[in-house]
Amino acid sequence: MTERHRAGIACVLGALAVGLGAIGAHAIRDRVPPADLDIWKTAAQYHGLHSVALLALARRGGWPWWAMLAGLLIFALTLYAIPLTGLRWLGAV
Repeated sequence: MTERHRAGIACVLGALAVGLGAIGAHAIRDRVPPADLDIWKTAAQYHGLHSVALLALARRGGWPWWAMLAGLLIFALTLYAIPLTGLRWLGAV
């Protein structure tokens, strides 16, 4: 995978973080308990931060970039899933 592809993926993930943050602020705000909304906000915040880190690592590539991508997917996706599914054990992941 080229640097350009890695940077593109990082940018798409960053835009997705903004979109999911907006969903939390507007679409699900009245549908989930406040504690779950805080979890969603944490997911969006760390999702965005990981996206910036991925962009910074795009030039280098290799295992650091892949490790950051895996961390973003595992951490953010499990946190996004908690308010949507109610499966609180996902917080342990």
